Amino acid sequence: MEQILAHSRDRSESNHDARRLYRPILAAASVVLVAGAIVGTVLVVGDRPGTTAPGSPPAASFALPPTDPDLTVLPPPTAPERATPTAPLLHFVAYTQPVSAKDLLLHLADHARQQPAARGTGPYEFIQTRTWFLSSDQTTDGTVLGWGTAVIDREQWGAEDGSGQIVDTENGVARSANIGPARLPGDQIGSDESSAQVLRERLLHEGAGRSAPQWFNAFTDTWTTRIVPPNLQAAFLSILAEQQDIAVLGAVTDRVGRHGVAVSTETHERQLVLVFDETTGALLDYEQIALTATTVDVPIALPSTVGYTVWLDHGYVDSVGNRP
Repeated sequence: MEQILAHSRDRSESNHDARRLYRPILAAASVVLVAGAIVGTVLVVGDRPGTTAPGSPPAASFALPPTDPDLTVLPPPTAPERATPTAPLLHFVAYTQPVSAKDLLLHLADHARQQPAARGTGPYEFIQTRTWFLSSDQTTDGTVLGWGTAVIDREQWGAEDGSGQIVDTENGVARSANIGPARLPGDQIGSDESSAQVLRERLLHEGAGRSAPQWFNAFTDTWTTRIVPPNLQAAFLSILAEQQDIAVLGAVTDRVGRHGVAVSTETHERQLVLVFDETTGALLDYEQIALTATTVDVPIALPSTVGYTVWLDHGYVDSVGNRP
């Protein structure tokens, strides 16, 4: 079983070991979509420190303005002939006034820092997610033979040394894999009681020059592989607040009916969207939206959802197989 290092200093996208009969067609995506065992160790690197101390609340009391359903957030999709069906786009509802992404993210960081530790006790971290993605059957030269979609419901248990178990369920069929110890010393940033400011400095020390999309990937990869303590969540959010290419999309209801607020950034092919619980600062949903026809290997409407992950539950448990 291969160990996957979720981040190298110059990586802009996630690498994932996908031993499936079909190949995911989400080009250069950072969605976790494996049926076999994945061991993700997170070595996040970052941009230069900003001037706003993450331990401080926003300069003024922050409040989101009312929403206006008549304001367009995303353009209506334009579909080519015989377009491949994809998951529907989330319905983002715009606010009546512009919202600063920096102010919103610092507001979320302040809420995150005040949250209690994850519930439960025991040596194992339990994380439950659901991932949807497009996939294709291809020849070795890249010719697309067919396409499909998949939904993976994942439950994973991990100990401090990285050992544990992953159970992926697809179409009612569960596949499990045991994981051997695989973590490196840097993977447990935030596992102690360090402040958000100290954790921010440690995260930024791991690298420099990360773009907003790379920070999105680092952040979501961390959420995928471990429980994120409140101070680490606040540190990540404070770093995101200093990025220049993040915008507030609006209010939204995620894939499982939870209300949240969405921010996004773009690569040359994709719009990456993070959905947060405004009251806790927790990450609810990560959406990837295709902006160009070259994002995937089959014709799709543009813009179009090409992958998402929702975080359903997490906590500490006594043994593999238990749930909080």
